[in-house]
Amino acid sequence: MTSLAYSRTFSCTPERLFDHLEDPAKIVQWMTGVIEDRPTSPGPTRVGSTFTMKIKEGRKISENQGRVTHFERPRRLSVAMSGGCFPEGMEMAIDYRLEPVSGTATRLDYTCAFEPKGFFLRLMALLFPVMGKLMVKGFFKNLARLVEAPAEAPSTAPRPATR
Repeated sequence: MTSLAYSRTFSCTPERLFDHLEDPAKIVQWMTGVIEDRPTSPGPTRVGSTFTMKIKEGRKISENQGRVTHFERPRRLSVAMSGGCFPEGMEMAIDYRLEPVSGTATRLDYTCAFEPKGFFLRLMALLFPVMGKLMVKGFFKNLARLVEAPAEAPSTAPRPATR
């Protein structure tokens, strides 16, 4: 099993941070390379909800399928991803755990794990802890810019459906 763990504290509430992890329109704002994140199951986000994520990988746009494996607003969101550049039958497990650390700060513990299949992916998995951490740091830098910005005035429009 290849895995990566990373933690960061954000100057915002767990609710604000969780919203940016769940809302497809907000995900494409901070997760570099994600072109589209679209729910493929009806209703609000819950365990079993599915989605499709289009990600630019090099010059190619790949389509990944995902499903929510744990959902506890605003404390934990876990998803399983497959498709894209992964061989058939390979899945990546991603887990976000949020913990308030003060009145307006939240620690996010992130883990990502997968079992590489095939010689090439096992070889690439050796670089994953270093390259993956650089990528996640960049994602979270973008995320911090969004969640730590002053909140917009509340909208009277209904909230769009999330995954």
